[in-house]
Amino acid sequence: MTTDDEREATLADYARWLRSWGASPATINARVWLARSRHRAWGNSPADLTPERLESWLADLEDRNWTKPTYHANLSDYCAWLVATGRLESSPMGGVRRAKRPNKRPRPLSEAEVRRVLAVAAGDTRTWIMLALLAGLRAHEIAKLRGEDVSEDGIYVDGKGGVSVTLPCHPDLWAIAEQYPRQGYWFPSPRRDGPILPRTISTVVGRLFRECGIESGSIHRVRHVYATRLLRAGVNVRSVQQLMRHASLDTTAGYTAVDEDELRAAVNLLTAS
Repeated sequence: MTTDDEREATLADYARWLRSWGASPATINARVWLARSRHRAWGNSPADLTPERLESWLADLEDRNWTKPTYHANLSDYCAWLVATGRLESSPMGGVRRAKRPNKRPRPLSEAEVRRVLAVAAGDTRTWIMLALLAGLRAHEIAKLRGEDVSEDGIYVDGKGGVSVTLPCHPDLWAIAEQYPRQGYWFPSPRRDGPILPRTISTVVGRLFRECGIESGSIHRVRHVYATRLLRAGVNVRSVQQLMRHASLDTTAGYTAVDEDELRAAVNLLTAS
């Protein structure tokens, strides 16, 4: 029988392997959490990850925000690693049906919703929203922002997939920066060394949204606003792609909403001759 300590040793090896090929801390934490949650539910031994359990669990998941296909891919990678390291003879994910990824649709807050949120947001919560609204930062990028990362000219971002860039700093963000320390984390954790957790930002902002009558979504919807506003302001879509730090234009398209008035105005620009 596999003990809790043996399970944690296996997960530690898995985390080291993920780190060795350049996975970000957020990716490592998410994948290890997923593997640990399934072991706690079904048993510590890799053999307890049976095709029947995995398929049933994935089938029962709410298919929203790409959760089901993402979990399918992550569990497939974990099981493949178990096979490669001799912990399993074959992957139990081999026969589990792959969930189809839904088409990603833009989900920006409306301008009225943005005004409603900003009218009541205060303190660090307001700063988090402004960083997403004026720099397009993700929750995990906001959480680990430091004073030395921000200057009047730019914001240094250690982004998704370990890609680091310096983004232009909006004047309103520089004004906010003057209220925060010039060294160290802007948002230190009250319980441990280091910054707050990204999920703290998502949870607090999501709660604020609900208090404002916005029933769904987290701070990532503000990042959608950032991209949509850039496009509506006439910014070239390739520039929007770079500011959003997307590898492809297809990904950027999933963040930029277009309404009927904009479509009508676009058609009216055409001439018959």
